[in-house]
Amino acid sequence: MRIACGVAGPIALLLVGACGGSGTSPEPTGVSVLEPGDHAVVLSFGGESRRVLIRVPPGDVPSRGHPVLVAFHGGGGTPEGFKGTSGLDAVGDVEGFVVVHPGGTGNTANALTWNGGPDCCGYARDRDVDDVGFALALLDDLATRHPIDRGRVSLTGHSNGAMMAYRLAAEEPRRWEAVIGVGAAMQSPAVTPSGAVPLLHIHSVDDPRAFYEGGTRDDRTFTPVEDMLTEWRTANACAATPDTVARRTGTGPDAEHTAVLLRWSCADAPLEHWKLTGAGHAWPGARVPALRELIVGPSTTVVTAWDEIFTFIRAVSGG
Repeated sequence: MRIACGVAGPIALLLVGACGGSGTSPEPTGVSVLEPGDHAVVLSFGGESRRVLIRVPPGDVPSRGHPVLVAFHGGGGTPEGFKGTSGLDAVGDVEGFVVVHPGGTGNTANALTWNGGPDCCGYARDRDVDDVGFALALLDDLATRHPIDRGRVSLTGHSNGAMMAYRLAAEEPRRWEAVIGVGAAMQSPAVTPSGAVPLLHIHSVDDPRAFYEGGTRDDRTFTPVEDMLTEWRTANACAATPDTVARRTGTGPDAEHTAVLLRWSCADAPLEHWKLTGAGHAWPGARVPALRELIVGPSTTVVTAWDEIFTFIRAVSGG
């Protein structure tokens, strides 16, 4: 395996490690190619060291490079923790995506946040960390070490990570194939869409942490989901009223949970929303311990986030 140690923009390489993978790389041609499997990178940006986990799918590299999904962990989380629960790597392997789990910043290595705007969260917001710049430089750096299709980069995130994905969508709309936020709305009106982006939002009306109807908890203010969707409906040139295109009811411990998929008719970019009831703030599809549910509310499998994310991306790409 050959890994480029070049620097892109203001990002500087501190450490690259291959954490698994199999197969052989092609002969060196001046273009770096990562082996299939897991890779860990520590990058320096803006005086902060960032952990970044990269998962390369098996098989040959497409002629245009691999599509990419960047997944932002929630506030107080880590890339390792989100990688372990998001379920994205396994589906990415099947779909042929490079999946990237970057780390935010924080006072400790195990409680990281993203600067998704002025209303949340913690260290990154309080220090006005340039996470937009970091995310863009990260992609530039990734392109030096593996062939990626820059026209097929999608974003997702959970909670504070969803806020980060939406900030990138709002400020750099032309860069993303699709954006999927889970469990937190964009920080409107401070963050405002500047162009159309294919967008899916997944959120429970009974979320006890990132309030669906909006409001304030601790030092964090949450935008009502309906207000955010109205902004994206305008940006994407959508009809005022969505159609309900799917309904689901949970089974077993999720028997009281429901989900409806709302889809707007849009001229410029798709807009969809999985609206859940009964579920809490946990990543849909992942079970959390009972003691954790006392804080985040009930986990659910009424929808599975990793499947819905790739289903939406596939529909957007026409694949």
